[in-house]
Parts: sequence; structure tokens; C-alpha cells
Amino acid sequence: MGGRPTAAEMARTKHEELGNELRRGESPADYERRTHRSFAFDHADLSTIRVLFRAPDTLTLWGIPYEMRSGQQPGDLFRAGGIGARHDWIYLGAPGWWSDLTRTRQAKVAKFLSKHVGNIPENPYEWTKLDKKGEKGLGAQSMTYGTLPSFEKFEAAFDRVMKEDGSSRYRIHLGRSDSRAAEGTSIGDGEYTARELYKGVKELIQKDDEPAADLASSIMSTLEFGWV
Repeated sequence: MGGRPTAAEMARTKHEELGNELRRGESPADYERRTHRSFAFDHADLSTIRVLFRAPDTLTLWGIPYEMRSGQQPGDLFRAGGIGARHDWIYLGAPGWWSDLTRTRQAKVAKFLSKHVGNIPENPYEWTKLDKKGEKGLGAQSMTYGTLPSFEKFEAAFDRVMKEDGSSRYRIHLGRSDSRAAEGTSIGDGEYTARELYKGVKELIQKDDEPAADLASSIMSTLEFGWV
């Protein structure tokens, strides 16, 4: 018989499409959140952090890329919606636990936090404000929104970051949302030279849609570029 598939049938189809990518007991929606979160965890720009906040659940340390308004505290935002609503907060690990962070990202977070020893909150709901002057050493470069720097500047930044990582190629693993954003471009799972990555980011920008622009911004931020 024809007709529209039931919700249960659609759920089974989704599971079959994802196959072995799903963890035991994980729903497709949970997979989507996990893979998107994993990419965001590894690509968020540490140089944008203005506030450090220690969450009460597992003492997770979060970096917040904006200052608090007068009378506002991170705990207010946390209690109001939890981390699920704070998609722009940057994960910095928890005591003895790095979650899905790659080893490269772990090293970058450790290096960032070493610049702020004595200013890292330890107890639940504690938070500290970082001095913007302390971020000058991170080497962030500004770009006009939606415009790439010259390939020479891009390549210099690429070589510097890859040298720090001990690699010669830029590795990408996309979640399903970012994979959709990258459709029609040369960006996907794999490893890239400077020229290949520059070409791919340019293609993302030329798509002229928000998801693709967000992905391009995420990639550029790992090379310490920031659009203004």
C-alpha cells in the first residue's frame, strides 16, 4: 500500500542511513547535536573569550565570547536555559575530562589557559572577566566580513598554525549540519593543503548563505582570523 511513512518508519530509515555512525542507544537527533558540537568544540576561536565560567554540573569550564552586562552573571544565563541554549559558549574541558576535544585542541586550550593562571574560576558558578589586553599575544587578525585575505597572508597563517600542531595538512571532520552547509564546495572530511583550503573557504563564501558563511568563519578562526 502507498501513503506517507509513519513516524516510526521514518525513524528507522534515519537510523539505517547513519548506520555505524550512531553510538549505542543514540538517536539521530543526538548524533546531529554531538557531531556539530564536536566540530564547534575544536574550531571555536579562543581569542574571542572575555569571561571564564565554572558550571555547577561537572565543574565544566566555559569561555564566553562577550562581556556580561551590568548586573548580569553567567550563572543567570546557565540557570535560564542551560548550556543547550548557549551555543556560542566555548568548551574548555572539565577536571580530568576533555570530552570530544582532539589532542591538538586540548593543547591549544591548555596554552590559552596558561596565559590566565590565577584567573581561572574553580568553584561552581564562579566566573572571572579576562582583560582584553591579555589577548594581544594570540595573533588574531581582522578581516572585512565575507572577504578573504590575500593567499599570501592566508598561507602564512596556515603554516604558522600547522607548525604549532606538528602537521603539514589541515584536517576537517564535519557533522551533518556542516556537511549540508558545505554541499557544492570542495570542503568535506579530509586533509587540506593551504591552497586547497583557501579554495574551499572561498567557495563557501561565494555560496552567499548563512550556514556556509558560519562554516567559513569557523575555519578561518582556527587560523586566527576574525571577521569584523
